[in-house]
Amino acid sequence: MLTLTRLEVTGEIPNKRAAHAMAVHERAIWVFGGNCDLQFFNDMYTFDTVGRTWSRVTYTNDSGDTESVPSPRAGQSMESFEHFLAVFGGGNRAQFFGELYFFDIDSRKWEVKTPKGRGPSQRAGHSSVKISGSQCCIFGGGDLVNVFNDCFILDLSVLVWIQVRSASKVPIARAGHSGCYYNGALIVFGGGDVWGSLFSDLYTADFGTTSK
Repeated sequence: MLTLTRLEVTGEIPNKRAAHAMAVHERAIWVFGGNCDLQFFNDMYTFDTVGRTWSRVTYTNDSGDTESVPSPRAGQSMESFEHFLAVFGGGNRAQFFGELYFFDIDSRKWEVKTPKGRGPSQRAGHSSVKISGSQCCIFGGGDLVNVFNDCFILDLSVLVWIQVRSASKVPIARAGHSGCYYNGALIVFGGGDVWGSLFSDLYTADFGTTSK
């Protein structure tokens, strides 16, 4: 039987928020961005799973370097790769984003990356799933007007986007769905669109030899 336990934690605890991104690197959990009552964040916290201690991360970018630090946002994705955290997409009340940011865990510094190839449009609420040590798959998402059902692989080791074409039926365009990777296949469940429809369908996509 599964037992859930609320942890007793210490340190600089993040304020309440939703639609943030979270990733694991070694023994730490990293949390970035999110929103609360239409207030959007671009702060980052790390949680030491051994000491059960939260710490707010101080960025080391120059104070005038506003372009390299992601603006406040929610609905973005974040994946860990080597000693970096890769953040894609997200949005706030003013706009949606399609840039890729790398956060260096060692130096605590942000950097904008420009992968080769045609990547996803600006979006939030997409799913991001690690399908190998260096590759993640971005599916769906949306903005205030559109939702998407396109699929991209981002290879973080060589910084290239690869758009995935399906030879069969693809899911209806959606955002806010969940995804995971199991036994060589991407699995997508649920989500919704901008017209208020919600979905309970389940799709699988077999990548075969696409991932490495």
